[in-house]
Amino acid sequence: AAAMEGAEQQFTDDASENLQLYPLEEYPDRRKVFLDESAEENAATLQFGSAFADAEPLLNAEVAIILEHTKQQKEEQKTAPSAVFDQAFAYVKEFSRHENHAAVQELREALQQTELEPFERAAMGNLAPGSATEAKALIPSLTRFPDDQLQEILDRCVWKQAASLFSL
Repeated sequence: AAAMEGAEQQFTDDASENLQLYPLEEYPDRRKVFLDESAEENAATLQFGSAFADAEPLLNAEVAIILEHTKQQKEEQKTAPSAVFDQAFAYVKEFSRHENHAAVQELREALQQTELEPFERAAMGNLAPGSATEAKALIPSLTRFPDDQLQEILDRCVWKQAASLFSL
């Protein structure tokens, strides 16, 4: 445990040394980056930069499951989670659409079987739009799908969400 604490302290020290602070006026305006289609990162065109090339975004419910498990481990080790951990856990619990682990897995599997990109799958699972029009308004990259195809995807996911309500 002492070796682990030393490693954590070294990581924290290294991160602090590499942290660069800029005057507020020098920070890039993220809104401009979102709207600029030539930018490296743009959710509307599914461009997320090289750091996210092989990443699979998680549903809020999946994050809640992971954090619940982490919280249980911390309780067993008699260590208190940080305030940031507690805030993140409260957020994903508040915005999770499922509490049943099996339902979360079923929804993930249903989303995996679609033609959606990883970001779109996570956004659809988290936002649970009720119609193709709403989905396209919330997730601009979905405009490439015809309404009937997108509605079919939504119907499959809505069925999974409804099933989870009855399996609690």
